[in-house]
Amino acid sequence: MSVPASSERFLAKARGLPVDEVMLDLEDSVAPDAKAAARELAVAALLAGGWGEKLVAVRVNDVTTPWAYQDVIAVTEGAQGAVDTLILPQGERPRRRHLA
Repeated sequence: MSVPASSERFLAKARGLPVDEVMLDLEDSVAPDAKAAARELAVAALLAGGWGEKLVAVRVNDVTTPWAYQDVIAVTEGAQGAVDTLILPQGERPRRRHLA
């Protein structure tokens, strides 16, 4: 179950859903101007607990964005031990370098 981390209502509802895993999404489902607030909501939701036996994952923004580093630091330091998995978005295919 993917939940936009920008929605307090969806974060609260996700705790009670009968699913194996919940992914708090900081990437696609969050508007650029809501990224910082979503990060704070995600950390607060993780610290609040109540996830039961669910696996709890957080999908961070792509490394090429200005938000990725802050996402990783906020989740790993701010909610230490509350996350089972960090999910990295699909990256682009590596570019081949031609040697001259």
